Amino acid sequence: MVTPAKQNARRVLADNIAAMRKAKPQGGQRAWSKRIGIGEATLDRMIKGESDVQMSSVQAVAEGFGLQLWQILVPGLDPANLPVYISHGEQLLYRRWKARSVEDAEAIVGAKVEPPID
Repeated sequence: MVTPAKQNARRVLADNIAAMRKAKPQGGQRAWSKRIGIGEATLDRMIKGESDVQMSSVQAVAEGFGLQLWQILVPGLDPANLPVYISHGEQLLYRRWKARSVEDAEAIVGAKVEPPID
């Protein structure tokens, strides 16, 4: 039985492959599957969202697009604005920088300043 979560994961992968292929054409399916080292039937199932595939196959497709594995699995992947990983430390550093920049701006203009939108 195919659960909704499995179907959703397959659809996310298929949609993201379609979006990336539109942004970065890979040529014919046979040549593409050979170039990334997976079977043509496996690639076809991934494109159609028909069945579960091995993570190594998903990784091969992701790397073929120059992505990390997790990026090809992000729902609604936008090839023009790829997701990036920001560590907890980087998040804290950004928050401190943002707070400090607001304080500096207020000191310069002598009035309350709205913080920038993330």
